[in-house]
Amino acid sequence: MSNLSQTDVISVDDSGGKFVLNKRLDKAFWSFEENEAEIARILDEEVEALINDIREREKTAQLAADGGEEDRNSPSLREVVADVLEVESFEVELALLENQSAYEKLGMYSSVTKRLDSEEDLEMGDGYGYMGWHFVAHKYQLNKTGERLVENEQLDQDWQ
Repeated sequence: MSNLSQTDVISVDDSGGKFVLNKRLDKAFWSFEENEAEIARILDEEVEALINDIREREKTAQLAADGGEEDRNSPSLREVVADVLEVESFEVELALLENQSAYEKLGMYSSVTKRLDSEEDLEMGDGYGYMGWHFVAHKYQLNKTGERLVENEQLDQDWQ
């Protein structure tokens, strides 16, 4: 498409920009700056829910281990989050709660939830979900020359 956009065949509207999407809440924020306080508040809630899920799963795993039923074929939620954050498992909470700007925290949280979403053996809990940047797609439209090509009409000699 980029080659065609350099000709007179199509025009490209790439003014869409980007926005922040929270999939769990099905909410989009079109201006980070105007919504930074709300984005930060929601991020704090999502991170808190993730930490609670990590702890609850560990309690459940410990109870299962005490009963002799522990399954360690797949990594734990804590281990996956630690891997994404590039910290030791015991440092996960500190890394998630680290004092960062909302922009930095969004990047960190987005990386964690993207990875969790891709893990086949792990499901995210109910109180948190993916939140991150999304980009609006380019819009392409045929120009007169492109329309004439589609209709198989004769083109002017100066088109080339």
